[in-house]
Amino acid sequence: VTSLGAVFKGQSIIRTFNELYYFTGLTDISDDAFNGCTLMTSLRLPKTLNIIGKRSFKGCIRLTTLSLPTGVNAIGAEAFSGCKALKDIVLPSEIKAIEAGTFFNCQQLQDIELPISVLSIGDSALAGCTKLTQLTLRTFSPQAISLGVNVFKRRVLFRSMCSKAAIPMQLHCQ
Repeated sequence: VTSLGAVFKGQSIIRTFNELYYFTGLTDISDDAFNGCTLMTSLRLPKTLNIIGKRSFKGCIRLTTLSLPTGVNAIGAEAFSGCKALKDIVLPSEIKAIEAGTFFNCQQLQDIELPISVLSIGDSALAGCTKLTQLTLRTFSPQAISLGVNVFKRRVLFRSMCSKAAIPMQLHCQ
């Protein structure tokens, strides 16, 4: 199996899917693959994964934590949109962009670290993350990061990257 398609989309009976880890031929999580799996709390992704498709986990409202394999280099728009319980996600060092709406309305997300490879943050990427208090950018050149519209949707207003951020958000550039 190299791709899942949308066979699991809307399957509200799935609570965990740790067996996915053993799908060693899987290189991408297709668009909408787990979209609307409202009872899923956890899953374990295979090391062979490279791409997380658009809306892959959208609406997985009980998903609390997810560790992306180091080989993941692309995350589609709205991939984790509406994952209201998502508290923790580890982004691999190869990610180039945080697409539009990627973490939209992830209400429990408290902090996120963007790797040095990130060059752009899309429209409303972190909007609705009401508990987000810390954003760490691993970059030598924060001004080179392209910001979309309403990245935080009034949650935080940047005057300039890494110089001033509106309270209560802390922005760290390292």
